[in-house]
Amino acid sequence: MQNLRVNHIALKNFRAFYGEYNFDTNGKHFLVYGENGSGKSSLYHALYYMLNANQHQFNDHINIFSQSNDGYIKLELVDQANPSYIQRYEWTAFSQPNNAHQLNRYFTSSRFLDYKELLRVYYLSKERGKAINLFDLIIDILGVVVDPVEKISIKELWTTIEESKPSIRTAYRSKLYNFSELLRNYIELIRPMAEEILEKHFKYPITLEFTHTGLDFDPQKKEIFGKEIDLKIRYRNKLINNYHEFLNEAKLSAIALAVYFAGLKKTVLTTELNLLVLDDVLIGFDMANRLPIIGILKEYFYQDYQIICLTYDKAWFEILKNVFEIPKNTDNNADWQTIELYHSVHNDHEQPLNIQSKPYLDRANEYFAQNDYKAAGVYLRSGFEELLKKFAKKYSVPVRYDTDKLEDFWQAISADQRYIQDRTLIQKVTLYKSTIINPLNHDHIANFTRREVGEALGLVERIAKELKDHAPSNDPIHADCDDLTALLQQLSNELQSYQQPTFDTILANALQLVAILKQALDRYKKK
Repeated sequence: MQNLRVNHIALKNFRAFYGEYNFDTNGKHFLVYGENGSGKSSLYHALYYMLNANQHQFNDHINIFSQSNDGYIKLELVDQANPSYIQRYEWTAFSQPNNAHQLNRYFTSSRFLDYKELLRVYYLSKERGKAINLFDLIIDILGVVVDPVEKISIKELWTTIEESKPSIRTAYRSKLYNFSELLRNYIELIRPMAEEILEKHFKYPITLEFTHTGLDFDPQKKEIFGKEIDLKIRYRNKLINNYHEFLNEAKLSAIALAVYFAGLKKTVLTTELNLLVLDDVLIGFDMANRLPIIGILKEYFYQDYQIICLTYDKAWFEILKNVFEIPKNTDNNADWQTIELYHSVHNDHEQPLNIQSKPYLDRANEYFAQNDYKAAGVYLRSGFEELLKKFAKKYSVPVRYDTDKLEDFWQAISADQRYIQDRTLIQKVTLYKSTIINPLNHDHIANFTRREVGEALGLVERIAKELKDHAPSNDPIHADCDDLTALLQQLSNELQSYQQPTFDTILANALQLVAILKQALDRYKKK
């Protein structure tokens, strides 16, 4: 079976996209930043509706500024193991995609989650008022699980059951009973993993209990009743009644995501294309509750799914880039492709502005080539600051506590001759920082020649090379830490043992510990 990935998306006059737009994902995970009105959600819906095109009409999504029905979505899929194998699909106002049935199979094996979908998971059932009803969510997740008897997905099986008219009441009730058993088996399968995600990644001591009383048919009303999967929650082994009042929104969202991701992980992948598309699912989360999502994606979905993550939050976008080391991955083997979308107005219409996400220094060089020195200076300073902060964090360079100033990071790193051995270079950078880089980032009139801005760029790039060449590979104090840790553990074990050592033994070991620490610090100070 091929391992397909989205390779290219082309849009014309689709929703927010007026005119033609092209997005190269190159079969990688795809990270998108888009400010409000930039078309971010339209890109999300382009994938959603394309894979489900047989249920929709393209004309319903034509851009409002378009003067005609001339529009399309083009999708190119590539096999990871065999790049020469490519599938291409096109959906227009006048024609459905070729092989739409195949696309629909890909749709059932992919997952699209936005904040609206997440909201329906943890909001109270309006009819019952107490317990979260997970029935629709579980049915949705089961879209990729194939029933071994009927040979169709359980979601399709449920649709068939709902739409069918029971000619034989007993047989119909038997189908409902069998379907209920499938649900019970499945929810019991996902419960342990949902709890594992909550405990391991969110650090919440929460246990879950799913209850499904069973489906039945009311012949008088001709309705199915029992469409409920209730969720009970224990927090620190205490049963929580009315937990929507006790647990905050972040915890409820974490529970919703844990159930969703556990259900998704426990489904068996049955098609060649498996997408996990997330559009701003973290609204309402603080940063402490966002970071676990990274661990979940890495541990459970990084290999089997192509992850497409869209966000309006620029800070979160930058955090994801740093965590996945996206700025460093510029070669063909990179795991991620990134873009930035911005809202722009052209004459009488609005349209997104698509900017390929690049490292700050690359962007500075591009603006420099276009003779836009002000913009080049802004990105140059940002790149210089990012370079120093990352280096200081990675190699534990002592910096003034709780600082965020470029000057503090520069002084700390440049003062240590281990990191930048060319002292003349340090003097030049210090001069250009105060006379070129900083003034370019402030609102006052200043005249700079192309040569001056170009030299500032070149100096920062030389600093980047110096830091890379002289980055400490092995600090001598680290080796001593192993000895210190071992001795501390030995002392701890002795103090906790039933046969206590004599005071003299404890004192001797403690003195040995101090001696080792002093030697290590002396070596570190000399270096």
